[in-house]
Amino acid sequence: MMQPDFSSTLSYFPVTLILLFIAGVKPFYLLCTIVLGSLAAGIPLLETFLDMRLKSLESETFLTSLTVSLKSGWTGIYIIAAVLFLIVGGWCLLWKLRVKISIIYPVILCGTILIGCAASIPVEKSLKDYQRKRLVVFLNPKVDPRGAGYNIIQSKIAIGSGRFAGKGFKRGTQTQLGFLPEQHTDFIFSVIGEEGGWIMAQLTLFLYFLFIWRALAIAKEARDRYGSLVAVGFAAMFTFYAVINIGMVMGIMPVTGIPLLFLSYGGSSIFSSLCTVGILCSIHMRRHIYY
Repeated sequence: MMQPDFSSTLSYFPVTLILLFIAGVKPFYLLCTIVLGSLAAGIPLLETFLDMRLKSLESETFLTSLTVSLKSGWTGIYIIAAVLFLIVGGWCLLWKLRVKISIIYPVILCGTILIGCAASIPVEKSLKDYQRKRLVVFLNPKVDPRGAGYNIIQSKIAIGSGRFAGKGFKRGTQTQLGFLPEQHTDFIFSVIGEEGGWIMAQLTLFLYFLFIWRALAIAKEARDRYGSLVAVGFAAMFTFYAVINIGMVMGIMPVTGIPLLFLSYGGSSIFSSLCTVGILCSIHMRRHIYY
């Protein structure tokens, strides 16, 4: 958790939330955790987006005034006021409808919001310039088409040029001519989309779905709770990695440097993936063994 690789650290949170949900933690507490993390990370990112939006607005309009107001330190206050208004309004509506709900839940949620907004201050200070730049490029790759936005633009061109059946093995222009960087690691799915087209892309997604479904089936058949949680954790990890990486190369997720497991080049990635398969096979093999 203390390593400088932010993308690898980020992968622990959704896996942990899914494991807590499977283990029986109340959804309300998971919701509070999600709200806390979203506010802590979302407010600094919102300020970065507003800064980019302010630079793109030339004339003095209401939107410009609102952006300046939000950018001048009022972002957290506006978010707190809006969310608290929704919580209080929702609680009053439930009370009016005579729905029994303990007052402790709105209090806990309000406290979570305040803590999340307070935690956004150190998070904002710890964000590095390249992380802010990646966010801005994710929102608008044309801001820096020859720099940080180059990878996303070339990836979209590669996937789009593949069309239905692809250009053929080693016949892709973006990949073979060197326009697409990191095509053997983070952007390997772009190569599949260009050379294999929609057919190979869908086949890749189907194979990932089959693997994740099989991991969940192993979790259901496990002989103890521990084995079940381990299998669910592996399924959640593979799902998160696949969604983030494929979304990244298609431009619907920020560039994070997360590999596509089993496909991206890298010894540590394939080694950990094969270890995962071995553990899943061990859980499945011992499903009927009792001591």
